[in-house]
Amino acid sequence: MRPDVGRYAIGAVLLLSCAAGAGYKWYRESSTGPRSFSALGESVPERGPSLDEIARAGPLEVRPLSSAAVAAVGKVRDRRVGLPLVAEPSQRLVFTRGRLAILGEHEVVVRRVPSFEIVAKASLSLGYALTELADSSLLVVSGGETLRLEEGKTRFQSLPRVSFFPGAALMGDRSRAQQFWIFEARSASLYRYEPWGEDAGARALPNSAALPDFDNRGFALLKDGAFVYTTASGLRRFFTSAKRTQLSFDGLGAGVTRIFSARRLDQAWLVASDGGLRLVSLTNPVRVLQTLALPSGIYDIQIDDERIVLLRSEPSSERRWELCVYDVSGERRWCEALPGQAASGSNDDWVARIVQNKNLAVSRYAPFAAVGGPDELRVWNVESGERVSVPGQ
Repeated sequence: MRPDVGRYAIGAVLLLSCAAGAGYKWYRESSTGPRSFSALGESVPERGPSLDEIARAGPLEVRPLSSAAVAAVGKVRDRRVGLPLVAEPSQRLVFTRGRLAILGEHEVVVRRVPSFEIVAKASLSLGYALTELADSSLLVVSGGETLRLEEGKTRFQSLPRVSFFPGAALMGDRSRAQQFWIFEARSASLYRYEPWGEDAGARALPNSAALPDFDNRGFALLKDGAFVYTTASGLRRFFTSAKRTQLSFDGLGAGVTRIFSARRLDQAWLVASDGGLRLVSLTNPVRVLQTLALPSGIYDIQIDDERIVLLRSEPSSERRWELCVYDVSGERRWCEALPGQAASGSNDDWVARIVQNKNLAVSRYAPFAAVGGPDELRVWNVESGERVSVPGQ
């Protein structure tokens, strides 16, 4: 799923240990009876329990957290723990031409736009990612299936399975309808798939390309079909059939975390870790054309030719969520508060639970933005800010 839950494990363990320490008890009996800390002024034995004493004590008695302790942990998370900007666009909520697809753990649901009625469903072994192909088909990658839904159709076509690892990004080629890409940041590798034809076999085999000097920060497929990624000294832009071009951006400041296409093909938007949004030229050296200061608490962002759409999350007594739309000059058009889910629970999967219905998608065909997931879905007209009725929601 889209957020990397593992990065929160350490913080969650610390919170749990503070809020729920009373839930765990260890009783140890020695030959001289129970031991405890001595009273003030008395000596404390320097020797700890021997292995024999520990063995005689038997297994540790572990008691589950009480409901009050679980609730207390959730309140601490809501007040103190922020959510970082996600590393790539949502792969679980995707607009195509005339469709909106929602990916759950074991099902994909497709709704028609603008009525948003359900027109297609498919069961999955374990849903991984969605993307749009160049002919506006929907591509679904799961643990046991690769499915394609053509524009205007309601029945899925089965394709050979592909390999897809946690943290990977799925992208449709900009010009070739029967080609898509999987990017793996950990190995700095880009894989091209064309799993069509009778000789494709049960599993598709990719053509791979390495990304030299990738610094594990920003990566994007731009609307002209070029790939761009960050290096220690700047940006590297390339088409798969051409030589890579190194673009220096010395002096741009904090590291780039997300990259988006701009209206012009020779420009791009860079989201920086210092909270800045910069419109830059894809020239050598890179020139900053415009700088905007983003509000705090950005969880996800989408940018098109006309607007900047932000999904924000801020810690408070109850975690606040907000969807905001700005024009590309930085002027705020509208914002709307969204309901959230308490960060309760005794496991470190609490992040996955509170964000499973907070995927963001913006259509490039119609003025719609959506926030949702398998359990709930909200859609807005991005021009007016009005909510759009969604059947069953």
